[in-house]
Amino acid sequence: LDAGVHPDGGVFLAWKWAEGQPLRLPTKRPAQALRWVLQVAAILEDSHRNGLVHLLLRPSQILLSGARGERSVCALLGLGLTSALGLPSKTLGPQVLDYAAPEIRRAEPIESEAADVFSLGRILRGLLGLALIGPAGDLSNLVLTLSNSQKQALSALLERMLQTSP
Repeated sequence: LDAGVHPDGGVFLAWKWAEGQPLRLPTKRPAQALRWVLQVAAILEDSHRNGLVHLLLRPSQILLSGARGERSVCALLGLGLTSALGLPSKTLGPQVLDYAAPEIRRAEPIESEAADVFSLGRILRGLLGLALIGPAGDLSNLVLTLSNSQKQALSALLERMLQTSP
């Protein structure tokens, strides 16, 4: 891992090579989807602890590694449009807007890590086969392998993650 300023004035970050396949939506394995989201949340927590927000979190930024039949391990690619808190977000392309938090789409200053939490909520919805946009909704028929209390907890989690005003 290395970081610095290039002689031409550009800033660079370098980190170890990650092998794997990009995350694909949806999955038929909700328990695995939750494990992946928890792994990504742990990676983001470390970034956030250091005052960095990813801002471009989307499925193609998440790599899954591990042989078939093994538990997949997530790696988070790049740091997207990484911003320090309090700086305005940058213009985003259409491939990112499906997962971008409302404040990013409005090009407002990023005041908290909530932008990444929102994006991760959208990814979780996609993994579970839900529409990316709209209320969390009733999950009672969605995930047959979860108990009713787990479905209620998941629905409440998605509602909190997808708040439009952090």
